Parts: sequence; C-alpha cells; structure tokens
Amino acid sequence: MASRHDPDQHSTSVAEIVNGEPKPFPNEEWNKLGPPASHFICVQSVVVDDQDNLWVLDPASPKMQGIVRGGPKLVKIDLQTNQVVGTIPFDEHVAPNKSYLNDVRVDTRAGIAFITDSGKGAIVVVDIKTGKARRLLDGHPSTQPK
Repeated sequence: MASRHDPDQHSTSVAEIVNGEPKPFPNEEWNKLGPPASHFICVQSVVVDDQDNLWVLDPASPKMQGIVRGGPKLVKIDLQTNQVVGTIPFDEHVAPNKSYLNDVRVDTRAGIAFITDSGKGAIVVVDIKTGKARRLLDGHPSTQPK
C-alpha cells in the first residue's frame, strides 16, 4: 500500500503486487486523482475480514493537513471478484476537519467497524450494513495523547 500523503511522490494509493510489480488495486480508476467520493485520496489502513472482503480506510487528509470535503470513506472490496461492493462516506460530523481516521477493525458477526481518530481523538463506530456512523469518546481523556 502506498499513500498519497504527498501526491507528487505516489501515483497509487492501494496496490497489489503481481509478478513483483505494483498494480493499482482494485483498478486504476480508484487510484487516479478524481472525485473524492469515488477515488482514493490518501489511504491509511487496509484490513481483510473473515468473509474475504478488503476494507480500505481513506481519511482523505493529504499530508494530514485537513479533510478533502467528500473524501473520508470506508470502501469494501470483494476479494473473490476484486470489485468495490460498497462505500461508506463520512460527513463532517464523523470526520471533522482536524480528524485523522487512522485504523479500522471489522467485526462481521456484529456488523460493526471500529475506527480510531488519531487527529482529534475519538472512536468511530460504523454499522457496516446501514453505513451509519457515530463518534464516541470525542475529546475524552482516554483518546487524547498524554
């Protein structure tokens, strides 16, 4: 996985290594610069769940300098077909400007994804069936650096 924290240095946000060479994943279109809702901005985390889906977390904050409006999202890719099968966008209530969505864990049995916000300090809980998300412990001492 490469990141576009510096778009001048990386042309691919998510790649699969094929014959020793990086290949844009799931395709070139998702890795091109384009509309933030349907293109990777700066991927931070990828994780495979127990149902063979790849979850890609895009905080959409290049160089950690602020959110690209319409860009924060969680993308679900079916690894059997290598197709995007879902995108959960995060609005400014879930990903405010100084946030930085950093890591994701997916519990398929509960139907929930847990995301850390290392920018402002919070936990984002996402219902992966409905796409509804909420911030918890926003600014709480337990989510702040010491």
